[in-house]
Amino acid sequence: PLALLYACMTSPLLFALRTPPTKYLKVAQIGCGLAWAGAAIEAIADAQKFLQKRRDYAQKAGGTFTGPMGGLYASCRHPNYFGEVLFWFGLFVAGLPSFGSQIIPYAAGGLGLWGIYGIMSGATKRLDGKQKEKYGGQPVYDAWRARTGGLFPKFFAGGDAGRVFYDV
Repeated sequence: PLALLYACMTSPLLFALRTPPTKYLKVAQIGCGLAWAGAAIEAIADAQKFLQKRRDYAQKAGGTFTGPMGGLYASCRHPNYFGEVLFWFGLFVAGLPSFGSQIIPYAAGGLGLWGIYGIMSGATKRLDGKQKEKYGGQPVYDAWRARTGGLFPKFFAGGDAGRVFYDV
């Protein structure tokens, strides 16, 4: 099942390699840009989380929320998962000009995209539940959770009014 998911996720690339786009090249370029942005977001989010955990590990008591709340984590609780979804969405968009009128590329690519979204949204819900159980009731965690989105960034949550800013 996992191999089939990866085959579907990478199918837009395979179709693009088989039939490079000659029309709608801008769509392919936008898709590549989205994929690069997703990869960068994922890498930066992972680095921010690693550095924050490393810095706070010795300073905080056990059971105290120590996750990053600044940088990419200022508007999204799981920007690394968001980056992963954006990466695969970008690859799907990049492959669109090569799909032509065949149904197979749309179906395979769509299934792959749906599969990775399902995995990432499930992981988000699981981790949110664990964090809420462990850190719920702590003012810093509760305020951060209230002002951020889960899988997708919460950019337009009332502007800066009532927003708490933290150092990265």
